[in-house]
Amino acid sequence: MISIKKILFLLFSLLIIFVGWQFYSNQSATDLRNVPDRSVIEWQLNSEELKVEVVNSAESIEFGLGGREKLDVNDIGEEGMLFVFPEESRPTFWMKGMIFPIDIIWLSEGEIVGVERNVQPPESEGGETELELYLAPQAVDMVLETEPGRVSW
Repeated sequence: MISIKKILFLLFSLLIIFVGWQFYSNQSATDLRNVPDRSVIEWQLNSEELKVEVVNSAESIEFGLGGREKLDVNDIGEEGMLFVFPEESRPTFWMKGMIFPIDIIWLSEGEIVGVERNVQPPESEGGETELELYLAPQAVDMVLETEPGRVSW
C-alpha cells in the first residue's frame, strides 16, 4: 500500500514540474532581457511552441535577419527571431538586407497586438530612403519575425 508521504511527495513533485513548465513556456520580455544575445531557445506564443533566436542588444536588434539567406542559418530548426526591447516602445522595422519574406508579429506582454503578413524583401538594392517602414501599431516589448504563415493569430 502506498503511504501518505509518498502520495504527498508525488503531488509536490508534479506541482514543481508544472510551475517550472509554466515559467519556461511563458517567458516575458523582462525574463528574456537577461538571456544572452543571439541565444536559441524553445519559446511559446499562445499555444504554439517555437524555436527562436533571441536578440536583445542594440546591434543585434538593428541588424536582425538582414544578410541571411534563410531564417534557420544554423540548421537547428530555428523558426523565428525574437526581438526583445529594453522597454516598451513603438519600433519601426524595415527589410534592409533581407532576401526572403517574413511575418512581423508585434507583441505586448506576451499578447499579439498586430501582424504584418508576408512582408516581401526589397525588389532592388536602392537606398535606405526607398525602403518601406513598418511601425508597431502600439507600444510593444517584443517582436517576432517568422516565415509567412508560421504562427496562427
